[in-house]
Amino acid sequence: PPRSTLFPYTTLFRSIQRLQDEFADATGVASIITHTDGTPITKPSRFCHFCRDIVRKTDKGLANCYRSDAMLGRLSTKGPAIQPCLSGGLCNTGAGISVSGRHIANWLIGQVRDETQTEEKMRAYAREIGADEEALIEAFREVPVMSREQFQRVAQALFTLANQLSTFAYQNVQQARFITERKQAEEKFYKVFMTTPDCILITRMQDGRIIEVNQGFEDIVGWKRSEAIGKTAFEIGFWANHADRDLMVRDLKSGRDILHREFQFGRKDGTVRTGVYSARPIHITDEACLVFVLQDVTDQRRLAEERRKLEQQLFQSQKIDAIGQLAGGIAHDFNNILLAVSGNAKLAAMDLPTNHPLQDAMAEIIKGCTRGTDLVRRILLFSRPQKQEHKAIRLQDVVKEALKLVRSTIPAMISIETEFDPREIGRAHV
Repeated sequence: PPRSTLFPYTTLFRSIQRLQDEFADATGVASIITHTDGTPITKPSRFCHFCRDIVRKTDKGLANCYRSDAMLGRLSTKGPAIQPCLSGGLCNTGAGISVSGRHIANWLIGQVRDETQTEEKMRAYAREIGADEEALIEAFREVPVMSREQFQRVAQALFTLANQLSTFAYQNVQQARFITERKQAEEKFYKVFMTTPDCILITRMQDGRIIEVNQGFEDIVGWKRSEAIGKTAFEIGFWANHADRDLMVRDLKSGRDILHREFQFGRKDGTVRTGVYSARPIHITDEACLVFVLQDVTDQRRLAEERRKLEQQLFQSQKIDAIGQLAGGIAHDFNNILLAVSGNAKLAAMDLPTNHPLQDAMAEIIKGCTRGTDLVRRILLFSRPQKQEHKAIRLQDVVKEALKLVRSTIPAMISIETEFDPREIGRAHV
């Protein structure tokens, strides 16, 4: 793990350094906080001349000090352990500092002597590490003397303080993690909020003033964020119909959330669009607010209306086609009947004398059959479109033919009058 885990902030490091210095001054012992491998984190407090300037100035003495410090800081839940330093034999003790059960640092104290350390042993150790023997002995005589019982009490105080420091460090890490996670969540929410294509605006419930909008608001409503913040929806002309706004207020006061309600809203350019909105009360930093989400469905409604009209036209076309097919079938059978009637009338007329009274009746029958056959022909042309033949015709003649068919299908009380310009030649290609 990184060595900055325990002290992520400069202010915290200074606080730990001051705590260590004051502890050393109050108890009269040397003190230092190290990494788990024995390398220092803090500056030494009250280090004696013996350790600082004699032993630790030799390579072997310094290595022994680091190894001793690493062993002293082993985590323990039972209490402090006092043992002679591996580099010189002075009395030392230590307590491990952990965060979430992970050993991250050691707090070490000591550099005191009692009757167990003798000058003979110190001379031998000076020769072992290559230090000046007389200088080491002179420094050894300056080392503070403390009884084993007194040092035990100081060690216990250190153990209690180290446990409290572990708790404090854990809380600090948890708080830093919470702040980081919350900041990440806020950044993620803001990113989603701003990039959502729907229009979102948040207003205060107290006065209805807008406190935040997203990019979708600018795109759909047309107002810039800087223009809308601090204004009400009324002031920017958002509610095209005040009755829609009053209905929303009544529903919200009754405790009902509003989901997918259609209404008309106004854009900055003055146009009125169709929207579907949802609204729900929320609390932001203990302030009652309203979140309003809008979708512009104007184009969807227009396309739906156009589709409905096309479907109606298709349905009407299908009806006409069905009627045409039915008329074609009936016309074909009716034509056969007319041919039989016309044929028999002609045969009967041929058998009658020229001046016979029934000759006129037969002529009317034949004439009616001819008109019926002509009508059937028109019906068949309507029901069974044929290949177009282009030729020059008189439009007046086309109108007259069409009127014949129309007059045969409308009630007798309806009259149709025509008027043609005698100067109009009326020829065209159809």
